[in-house]
Amino acid sequence: ASIVYESGSTKFGDTADDKHNFTGSAIILGSVTDLDPEDFNNALTLTANVGNGPNERGAGLFFKQKWLGSSAQVVNVGGISGVKTGANGTYGGGLAFFAQPNGAGDAQEVMRFNHSGNVGIGTTSPNDILHVSKAGAATRLRVGNNGAHDASIYFNTSTDWSIGTDTSNNNSLTFGNSSAIGTGTKVVIETGGNVGIGIIDPENKLDVRGTGTVARFVSNNAYVDQIFVNSGATNFLNFNGSTFNVYNNGGSAGNITLSITPTVATFTGNVTTEGALQIVSANISFQENTDVDA
Repeated sequence: ASIVYESGSTKFGDTADDKHNFTGSAIILGSVTDLDPEDFNNALTLTANVGNGPNERGAGLFFKQKWLGSSAQVVNVGGISGVKTGANGTYGGGLAFFAQPNGAGDAQEVMRFNHSGNVGIGTTSPNDILHVSKAGAATRLRVGNNGAHDASIYFNTSTDWSIGTDTSNNNSLTFGNSSAIGTGTKVVIETGGNVGIGIIDPENKLDVRGTGTVARFVSNNAYVDQIFVNSGATNFLNFNGSTFNVYNNGGSAGNITLSITPTVATFTGNVTTEGALQIVSANISFQENTDVDA
């Protein structure tokens, strides 16, 4: 190994073109016992008398490698530098990480740690603990190992939650009340599109299982609707005030086939039954032109 000093003047370190070139390995012995920068006596310190403003880079380490086996030429592959993240006259600073694009241009910053401890990937101003962004394109976070293992995100607060793919359940997207996928499962979305709530293998597009009340429909208006649409018609279940209405082939008043109030049930049209029809009431009345087919 060797150390080669290059200086643009008779005194090393007083001009910008002064260089230390290390060939081989550099070993630095010592330890850092205090986080006060003034006590980094046994650490390697890189100082640059530049970069006092926000987002200005200071001293750094850059890495070069051979770019062609038959050539002695070396090219940049990446680097790390200090960066001022606070305003001029403040102490805020962090680290900027650089990578060399597949071309002859300058290395580009790809990740930054700022003075708040936030980490930015694709952004120089991270606003959260981890801030991922891709300029000019869709931002995508990939979680997975391309193998037969679950891939998930674990949320650890006062209650554990996980979201991920469950390989033991045909790679269904799973929402669970646990730190591990497949445990405490609450909602499942199968690869075929079926959604299960309270069941891990839904048999229909929406399959809700449970005990007691399993579904609740709430509206801020005086009414709430359920709409059923097929290739031929649109039908409604409507709860308006204290009246429950069944609409057939449309939502206008003329399409009501059954209307139920707390005291009266009114059928519009024929009533057909293949078995017994029992009506229990203190007052029974049939309107004119109403047929009861048995």
